[in-house]
Amino acid sequence: MGFLERLGRGWGIVLQSFRIVKADKEILVYPILQGIIILGLGALILLPLIFNATPGENPGFLLGVIIFTAISYLVSAFFQAAIVSSASIRFSGKNPSLKDGFIQPLKRFFALFTWAIVSFFVALLIGARRGKQQEGNAQFESQAVASVAELTWSLITFYVIPVMLFEKLSVFKAIGRSSSLFKKTWGENVAARFTIHTLIGLIMLPFILLLIWAVYVKSISFIIISGALFGISLLIACVLQVVTDGILRAALYHYAIKGKVPSVLGIQAKDLFG
Repeated sequence: MGFLERLGRGWGIVLQSFRIVKADKEILVYPILQGIIILGLGALILLPLIFNATPGENPGFLLGVIIFTAISYLVSAFFQAAIVSSASIRFSGKNPSLKDGFIQPLKRFFALFTWAIVSFFVALLIGARRGKQQEGNAQFESQAVASVAELTWSLITFYVIPVMLFEKLSVFKAIGRSSSLFKKTWGENVAARFTIHTLIGLIMLPFILLLIWAVYVKSISFIIISGALFGISLLIACVLQVVTDGILRAALYHYAIKGKVPSVLGIQAKDLFG
């Protein structure tokens, strides 16, 4: 398969992903619930530690941050799985409810818990590498190694959640399976994810320019209004980013397994490409 054909199929998967959002608007509730739960956990775990003493003077603060971060990884993995599950139900020709998206993740909760712990420790290792204090070129090389490791990890583990949900593999077997699926669909994967990120970035671009203009003209009221609009656009972009990332995992997994772009509402890949 040629590279341009891979790009075309990746674009087709993006279109179908947006059709999921249009057909099942309740899927947008998942990242909102995720955000509310994480904020609530932050208030419950971190605020008491912050008010009791400054972070540098409180030996329990670091432990609290670690616990909060680890739980946040689990919450994120669970709701990502709910989005993947809901999108997969739609690709199967059924109309999923909000409740339907939780059924499969609940069945695979322990696997998702294990995956969250593994992801958390990998993030810690990469963060430690990135934060290592060195001098000159060594510091640059350390940052570069950390960035490459982070990118590689995100690519080879892209399919871990759908593999754990639908193939019921253990975490480390799912990582190996995900890596092989990525090698099979790397062109479509990169094209789809790049397109999604670009489109979501374009949503925010006018509000960023508006805020820059407001700062340039030095109008306080203009800055407040444009800042509020930017904040709203940022929240919308974050919700769309989480939702489309989950849908892409389901769509690209479907494509990797069945060899064809999944359809929504009876629309096939051939109708997208003309």
